[in-house]
Amino acid sequence: MKSQNSQILKSISIFGGLQLFLMIINLVKIKTVALFIGVGGVAHFTMFNNILNLIVQFSFFGLNFSAVRSISLSFEQNRIEDLTKTNSIFRSLTIICGIFGLLITLAGSSLISNLSFDSDKETYSIMILAIAVLFTVFFNGNTALLQGVQQLKYMAKSSFFSALFGIIISVPLFYYFKLQGIIYSILITAILSYGFSYVFVRKTGFKIKYFSIGTIWQEGNIMIKLGAVMMASTLIGTIVVYSINVFILKTGSVEDLGLFSAGNSITNQYVGLIFTAMAADYFPKLSAISNDITAVNNMVNNQGEILLIIVCPILLLLISFSPLVIQILLSEKFLAITTFIGIMSVAMIFKTAAFPIGYISFAKGDKKTFFLFEGILNSILILVAHTVGFFLYGLTGIAIGVLLLYFTYFVLVNILAKRKYGFVISKKYLIILLVSFTLLSLGLLNFILVSSSLRFYLAIPIVLFSIYYSYRIMDEKIALKDFILNKLNIYRNS
Repeated sequence: MKSQNSQILKSISIFGGLQLFLMIINLVKIKTVALFIGVGGVAHFTMFNNILNLIVQFSFFGLNFSAVRSISLSFEQNRIEDLTKTNSIFRSLTIICGIFGLLITLAGSSLISNLSFDSDKETYSIMILAIAVLFTVFFNGNTALLQGVQQLKYMAKSSFFSALFGIIISVPLFYYFKLQGIIYSILITAILSYGFSYVFVRKTGFKIKYFSIGTIWQEGNIMIKLGAVMMASTLIGTIVVYSINVFILKTGSVEDLGLFSAGNSITNQYVGLIFTAMAADYFPKLSAISNDITAVNNMVNNQGEILLIIVCPILLLLISFSPLVIQILLSEKFLAITTFIGIMSVAMIFKTAAFPIGYISFAKGDKKTFFLFEGILNSILILVAHTVGFFLYGLTGIAIGVLLLYFTYFVLVNILAKRKYGFVISKKYLIILLVSFTLLSLGLLNFILVSSSLRFYLAIPIVLFSIYYSYRIMDEKIALKDFILNKLNIYRNS
């Protein structure tokens, strides 16, 4: 088990560092947009990225997720011929999906502009976005292949260089072209992402075979069906996010949407970087053992416990020092979202606890359950929590709604996983969750109730205890001190 935990921590350290870098890059983009264009620019930046994600998810049919499952199964069992065939068919499907996404974006550019911005003034920008859709689909296809064959370092390097060169080019675009620079930035970043991912896919050395359309459809049928379910559920989720943004924009104002986007970005990205880091290694391995109930129970519980003890101190720091974080990453204009960030951070601990469990149905290929639970039920809960919350109490109402949402989701996903797949959450898992929630609640109460001159001093012992608690749990799972020293020796000798 310790060797498995070492591998988990190694993967999280690789991708955690990468996701931290990507988060910083994205926050720098938002900050430069806020400085050079204003709060309205942040709203436009959010809307264009939502549109991009929506169309990519629709046009790619979820194949980037289902392909990881198919590729990882062949890879783990060392079936080289099957792996080559699966990869080749997936690459062909990726090209078809990319062209499809390009065409539907061009055809619907005027309609999309009117739906998103209440006018056709952004039609030209949406047409440019069509090219970004094409390259983003290609990039997602390359990333799925690298993840399926567990080339995590290649994935990390591809994303690192894409983000680095993307921000170098984007900042001058925001400065000189203002609003129009946003769409140019998205396009160039998409092209760079594909270019770097293509280089690293070539390094894997996997050969490509060419098949007829009939063979592609016949052999790729399993991927297409499972991917279609993922696409439908993810698409519903993206539509919900898009609808929430439109609701806030029309019920409130551009400033409300800008504040919500900034606060949501900060809270989700701090936790999201750990989620993405874990999932890169976790999902292919869970898929490979999905038929072994005992192995699934052990892996999910283990991943959940590690995830909680990593995320809790991060969230607590965010709650305690959110004004400082906001001023560094954004500007004083965004200080109004400090309470929003605090409540959202407490909510994130329940999202964290549910995250590894939510992967079980998809890893098992249970299309119906995944679609009904993740695609329908969860999306309804998200929509209600955000719209009702904002209507009643503004941004603070959204945060309270999200807290109730993630607690409800955690309870429901456990009930589902137990009844459907025999998953039993461990006692240790629940204890770590309870301790984490208590610490975060204390941190939030301190931030809300105590005056600003004293709250930072009171926050320090809470944060230190959280770090100590996480260290003790991690040290039980893995010789953490030895792990850190080994990593340092590797860096010294490299």
